[in-house]
Formats: sequence, C-alpha cells, structure tokens
Amino acid sequence: MPIPDSVPIPDSTVDLPALLGRYRLGQAAYDELVPPLTEELVKAQRVGSPLAVTVVRDFADSLYAATDNALGTRNAERSPRHSILAPAGRITSDEDADRPAVMLLSAYGMGLPFNQFTMVEGVHPYIHVTAAARALSVLGSVFEAGGPVRLSGALDRVWFLLAFSLNTNLWPGEMLDPDRDLIVDLIGACARLHQLSDAVEPPAFVRDAIDRDLALRHFASEWITTDRYATTDGKVINEGHNELWDSELRLPVGTLLREQFGGPNTVPGDPAAALALGRQKAESGDFTGARAAVESVLTHPELGHQAKDLLRELVAEQACRELILILAQYSAESGSPGRQRVVEIGQELHDLGGMALMQAVHTEFTSRRRPLSRNLDLIWNGIGDWRG
Repeated sequence: MPIPDSVPIPDSTVDLPALLGRYRLGQAAYDELVPPLTEELVKAQRVGSPLAVTVVRDFADSLYAATDNALGTRNAERSPRHSILAPAGRITSDEDADRPAVMLLSAYGMGLPFNQFTMVEGVHPYIHVTAAARALSVLGSVFEAGGPVRLSGALDRVWFLLAFSLNTNLWPGEMLDPDRDLIVDLIGACARLHQLSDAVEPPAFVRDAIDRDLALRHFASEWITTDRYATTDGKVINEGHNELWDSELRLPVGTLLREQFGGPNTVPGDPAAALALGRQKAESGDFTGARAAVESVLTHPELGHQAKDLLRELVAEQACRELILILAQYSAESGSPGRQRVVEIGQELHDLGGMALMQAVHTEFTSRRRPLSRNLDLIWNGIGDWRG
C-alpha cells in the first residue's frame, strides 16, 4: 500500500555513499557509468528511498553557497536561487547579448572561483548528478520524491542547477559532451518535477531562454599527435596535445524548454519566411530548429521542391558534423555506443538519399578529417551497397 504524501519519509542516505562509490570517475567513461547508476536510483525511489533527491539537494546546496560567496551576495538581498544568471532572472544582458549578465568565471578567465567537482565528497556532477536528474525525470509520483515538501525542494534545486549549467556554458561557450548531457537531463527533471508539483509558471530565465530561442555552442575534445620520437632505450613515444574545437553543432535549449513548458510557435506561417528561417538556423548550427522550419514547407506545391533539397543539405551537414564528433572523441570498437551511432547515421542517410547521399557526406567528411576517413569506410560496410 503506498504511503500517503502526508507521512514523512526518513532520510534514506545510509547506503548512498557506497552506491555512489561504485560509480566513480576513472572506472569507465561517463556514458557507461550514468545508465546503471540511474537504474539503481530509480529502483530506490520506487520503494520510497529518494536517493536522487538527496544527491541533488546536497550538491545544489553546496554549489549555491559557493556561488553566493563568489558573487558576494551571501549577506545581501537577492533574487531566488534559480535566477542566478542575472538579477532579474534574464539569460543575457542588454549590453552584450552573447554573455550572461552575471558571469561566474574568475576575473582572470581561468574558470570558476571554486571547484564544482569537489563540492560534495564523492559526488561528481557529470556522473552522479546527471544520473540523479535522469532518475527524477521519470518519477512516477510525489511519493517517489519523498512527499510534497521534498518534491518542492528538489524542483527549486534542479532549477538552480540548470541555471548554473547554462551560465557556465554560455561563456566562454566550451560546452563538452558531459555538459550537454547534464543540461538535457536537468531540463527533463525540471519538467517532471514541475508537472508533479502543479506549479503554474517556470522561472523567469526559462521564459527568457524560450523567447530568445537560446542555443549553446558545442565543443569537442580531440587528441592531436604532434610528433613521434624515440627515447634512449629505443621506445617510440607519441607526443601530442588535447585540442578543443567548435563542432558547429548547437544545443537548442530554447527549443527543448519550449517543448516542455510551451511557448509561441517560432515557425512562420509564410512558407518563404519559413525557408529563410531554416537557412538562418542552419547557419547558426541549430539543426533542430532548422529542420522544423524546413519540414513545415515540404508539402507546399511551389516551394516543396526547394524544401526537400534544403532538408537533404541539412541532414548531410548535421550528419557530417556528428560523425566527426564521434570518431574524433570516442572508441569505434565493435559494440561501442559510438560505433552503433555511426552505423545509425549511415542507415539514416541511406534511407533518405541512398548511396548518393552517403557518398556526399563521406566526401565532405574526408575533406575535413581525412585521417578518420578509413575508419568511417569500415564501419559503414554493409549498409546498402556500401563496401568498406
């Protein structure tokens, strides 16, 4: 029999450190650690142990205190914690539309004035907080969150974590894969908690992100080999360095929030204007918004042909960029998630445009990342008539 929301649930944190300890940085890649931990957190909350709520609470409270100190607002009157991006809850200032009004980076541009990865002992934002956000996004009831009071507190905290993540990735804009995953999962957690809490309106910064159609730049990390040399004992060493580069893909935060919390339809009713918007969004890297605009014109009797051609171009460009991201950063060994996604992209291209579209993407891919070209050849082997 379910426990009524009015009955307080004890703080079930006894086994949490041991649970988190089984999913530590260095044991495997982020994307391999998060799913099994998420599953364990979901199982716990279904039996009345809201461990995901505890993870979010402990991490967000420590992060908020550190942010409060960094901004010098601990003893001053301030806006709600989830409006941290700016005093009035806006994403950006009027003076500089590309930067948040309150930047959390240090005066020397060397990063945050505190270490968010060691805020709470044993809690890592890209592993444990991401898994907790995913678990909260599939809450089945208020009971699974520990009752209405805990649910309200969790919602306040995930709003803050989302605001913080947007802030740190708006400037200098070096959003990497784990940052992207965390933001997407926090949006899902906010949406589910907001729904269960019967809250009327999301925070001001959410509406601001929707109105501005906010999109974040996505960076990739690639190991660049610079030289090969032999040591005195004859051992050959690869010398290189890590390099960040703009993938030209964008995370359409405004679109994701609009899907969850509503907002005006940004696709113009005029077909010609919709096509123009699609081209504009594609140039900015927002392929999700670009495709939505272009697909609205596909059935138009006069402009439908242009829309189909543009859609093929969008799909090809997005596929090329995603393939570069995957093959530059991840293992493409048999059975790996990266290899599976490369195969999926090849199949999607074949279904849309056959060998001609696959070849066009392969040619463009080769012109941008020739050393990775042979790997792509082999992975696509067997898709349609493709032979690696």
